[in-house]
Amino acid sequence: MEARTQPGPGAFDLSLLLQALQAYRRGDFSVRLPATWEGVAGRIAETFNETLEETDRITRDVTRVGHAVSREGNLRRNCSAG
Repeated sequence: MEARTQPGPGAFDLSLLLQALQAYRRGDFSVRLPATWEGVAGRIAETFNETLEETDRITRDVTRVGHAVSREGNLRRNCSAG
């Protein structure tokens, strides 16, 4: 995989990967890598995007449960409820 300074459509671009990783580190789970990347780069993008989706889901669940416990004092609340 070679980083390109001016990537065309579907081209792997290390700067996009770096930007996405930095956003993730800051807690921005909305960032996604292009689904147009092919080969190993495409698998990296797919795995990264899935990881962010899962992290976002877990973060929302923990926040919701934390709210239920701290504000409502309810440890028995159904964790799958929205």
